[in-house]
Amino acid sequence: VGAGGIVVSHWFIQLASSRLQVAESGTALILDERFVLFALLLSLLAGLLVALLPVWRLARLEPREVLSAVSVRGAGIARTGGVQRSMVVGQVALAVVLLSSTGLLSEELLHLVTSKTGFDPKSLLVASLPIGMTVSPEASVEQARQVEREIAQLGGISSAALGGLPAEGYSYRLENGDKLREERYPIPYRVSPRYFATLRVRLVAGREFNPSDRTGSVPVGIVNRRAAEIWWPKQNPIGKSVYMARRGGAEEWVRIVGVVDNERVNRSMTSEILPVFYRPFDQLTAERRRVQAFARTNYPPETAFS
Repeated sequence: VGAGGIVVSHWFIQLASSRLQVAESGTALILDERFVLFALLLSLLAGLLVALLPVWRLARLEPREVLSAVSVRGAGIARTGGVQRSMVVGQVALAVVLLSSTGLLSEELLHLVTSKTGFDPKSLLVASLPIGMTVSPEASVEQARQVEREIAQLGGISSAALGGLPAEGYSYRLENGDKLREERYPIPYRVSPRYFATLRVRLVAGREFNPSDRTGSVPVGIVNRRAAEIWWPKQNPIGKSVYMARRGGAEEWVRIVGVVDNERVNRSMTSEILPVFYRPFDQLTAERRRVQAFARTNYPPETAFS
């Protein structure tokens, strides 16, 4: 019974973690506090019931029944007492482990609930967009921007934006020559001008991207607070420059124009906060990786299009 309780507690930890993962494509972003509360209460109840089962069974025994059984079967009990004691000890040990597991479950759920995503997931929809491989990168960008415009014009949509990871293989260095490696290496993320407003990512300093940040204009970028803290400790990052290059591809100095709050762009509630380097969608046009469309609805997602 105790082992079964441990399995139940472990299963709820995994279920809650997966449920609180922000969906990456095809579904609404989810952070359901009611589910978390239900899982927490059910797991605590299961842990208490299984842990208290031995006490409940002992409480049901009458003293006279115990004494009668001892007088009639004294010899038998003497022979089997060791086995019974071992079973009781094992059950108590399992109960202790179960209670510990329940405590860990509570701690894990509280961590998941209190972790900040850096954006507002409520009434936010996300979908992956197929990028045409038969057209030029510039044409694929225009396709994605057209989808963004059409989504923004739908009823019940207050704002729409694009976001996505560029190709891998970029290298970065600061103006003083320091190369950004290991824990200082950023997650590059290209976004359209309405991205931060749509996801409600708080602007800490500077400005957001605007439609004038296009190919041919001054290369600009935005960093999150984590990147600002470890790249330029105790300095104002606005106006700083980061060298961004890809082997056999584009290379340019990017001027920092803004700082935003720490957003979990990998959409994982359990990941650590990493430095993020945002670039305008229309300045990184030579890309073919997956693009996501985000839409903020005026109503709960399940009723926005009903």
